[in-house]
Amino acid sequence: MNFSSGARVIRVLAIRTPSQSVRISAARSIQSGVPKALSTRSVSSLQFAAAAALNKSPISAPSFLNSNAPSRTLHSSAPSLSSASESSATTAGTGESASETNSSSGTSSASAQGASNSEEDVGKIKKSLAERDKQVAELQDAYRRLLADMENLRNRTAKEKAAASTYAIQKFASDLLESVDVLKIALNSVPEDARKTSEPLENLYTGVTMTRVELLKALKRHGVEEFDPIGEKFDPLFHQALFQAESEDMEPGKISAVMKTGWMLNDRVLRPASVGVVKEKS
Repeated sequence: MNFSSGARVIRVLAIRTPSQSVRISAARSIQSGVPKALSTRSVSSLQFAAAAALNKSPISAPSFLNSNAPSRTLHSSAPSLSSASESSATTAGTGESASETNSSSGTSSASAQGASNSEEDVGKIKKSLAERDKQVAELQDAYRRLLADMENLRNRTAKEKAAASTYAIQKFASDLLESVDVLKIALNSVPEDARKTSEPLENLYTGVTMTRVELLKALKRHGVEEFDPIGEKFDPLFHQALFQAESEDMEPGKISAVMKTGWMLNDRVLRPASVGVVKEKS
């Protein structure tokens, strides 16, 4: 038999033979390559094995397979080989089915476990993100509160600085007010007739008056000003009532007399005016 017949027999064994050992042998023969020249004995062996494996029509066994036995048909040996091949195929199929079942069950369990792990990971990530969002919200709220506190502190510091600059002379000006009052009392104590008859007294009066005027100008440059509330309505924020008296010319609640004038330092009361207030008639 030629080369192509031998190769065809080997391929039949590799494809259609249910016996795993024969398939493996044929596959290895195909992989290693069929020899260029096959002997008649090799080809006859291949034909016999193929006929026995495929359970085809009986063929005569070659004489070289059994030199002592006479030539006979293979009716009895072929079925036994076929039965063995079918048993091997059944066993192999059962093993493969069990293997596939185990593989599919393992894959299913692995898939279920993977899905469960994935859901747990997603839950952990969501929980972590929620905690981080909460922390971020708390930090943002604390940051906004800190900014508000800093802004309030900045404004309060600016106001205190301005107030310190504006009212820095408050105590000094309060001490000077008594001197201003004394100068006024001194000027009011000199009668006008006496000033006209005595030139030295007139000069003294003029000097004291100029001193008081210059002192008032100096105080005004620093925001200290005098106010006289005569005839105004009594206001406890600016006035200090020393007495009450009835009056025919003024309404009740009006200021009828000023004992000491009041003083203001910018928009703040430096000293309230000491006054007398008109009371209602009994």
